[in-house]
Amino acid sequence: MHIFNSLAPFYRINGDLMDINELRGVYVFVVMAVFIGIVWWAFSAHRKKANEEASHLPFDDDEVAQRTLEREKTEKRQ
Repeated sequence: MHIFNSLAPFYRINGDLMDINELRGVYVFVVMAVFIGIVWWAFSAHRKKANEEASHLPFDDDEVAQRTLEREKTEKRQ
């Protein structure tokens, strides 16, 4: 009888404890599946509009800065 039988929830078919390397393999598979899911979600067709809007954000800052400068010039004239 193993001391760790009650501590480890992962067992093989024959009743032995699961090896740490097998647990690492399962972990790698889960992380890879999550990564692929996130990439799929990020580049899916229903995200196209949001991605296009986000791609223009750096240029929008320049437009805001230009409007601010123009507003300051008109306020100084008055």
